Amino acid sequence: MIKLILSREEVLGDLNSTLDFTVRIVSEAAHIALRYYGEEHESTADQSIEDFSTIADKEVHKFVIDRIAKSKYAFPVVSEEMDKDFVLEALKKEGLKWVLDPIDGSINFSRGIDMWSISFALVDGIETIAGVVYDPVNQKWYVAAKGLRAYHFRGIASSDKYKNQENRMRISSTNKLEDSVIILAYPYNNDTQINRGKKLYELFHPPKVRAARRWDSAALEICAVAAGKIDAYICNSQAKDAQYNGPWDIAAAMLILKEAGGRFTDYGGQNKEILIADRLATNEVLHGQFLEKLKYLD
Repeated sequence: MIKLILSREEVLGDLNSTLDFTVRIVSEAAHIALRYYGEEHESTADQSIEDFSTIADKEVHKFVIDRIAKSKYAFPVVSEEMDKDFVLEALKKEGLKWVLDPIDGSINFSRGIDMWSISFALVDGIETIAGVVYDPVNQKWYVAAKGLRAYHFRGIASSDKYKNQENRMRISSTNKLEDSVIILAYPYNNDTQINRGKKLYELFHPPKVRAARRWDSAALEICAVAAGKIDAYICNSQAKDAQYNGPWDIAAAMLILKEAGGRFTDYGGQNKEILIADRLATNEVLHGQFLEKLKYLD
């Protein structure tokens, strides 16, 4: 029996079905991840703190690759578990592709801290058209499809929940920098990254803002902005090539934020979609105020 793969036009013409499929894949993958949750794993000798990976990452990665290959959505999959040079080339190619972060927040995951997620997105070129972020421990879902708004809910996923207007996500209305609650994130693998992180904190530490946090799960942090719980997410890049900053952990959340009314750019105000390096995600109202301050980072 010949398997028929959907065309780009068919996918774009029925994003509701695409989102349904994405949710199903993530729901199945979550069962695998939860088998390993709380088990402490050692990173390999050549892994940095920012490149930590667990057995669960690899098992979820393998499951999703196999599941996608057998479906009518059998487009290429780009995952955090793949070679970084391959990833960058794949991301730059035209056409549909899946972008997966099997476990976003692997260190939290391995220590039994319930601040991790599975992030899965379908991308057209470099623009996300359907995305799901799921927090399996707390059963929190964040979903969006291009032009169809963003939704969040708890419990077992069903299409009626992410078509229910009561579950729509909305950004905050905070309009003053000093009243904002933000998330600051930066890599710390070398002195250059550490010093740039210190400069970032100098720009935005309290009382310049109301509070600054870090959760170590970028997908959930950005979704918190989309849900109006956090006013801004600011993250320094690891390198000028965006694959080293993890396009897999922003691909789904970026669309969710946009569909909730937020804005996502680099520190210069440019929107490079999933190839973005430095990241600024806000409630839109505050975006210009943060950009003005970020001019003094470098």
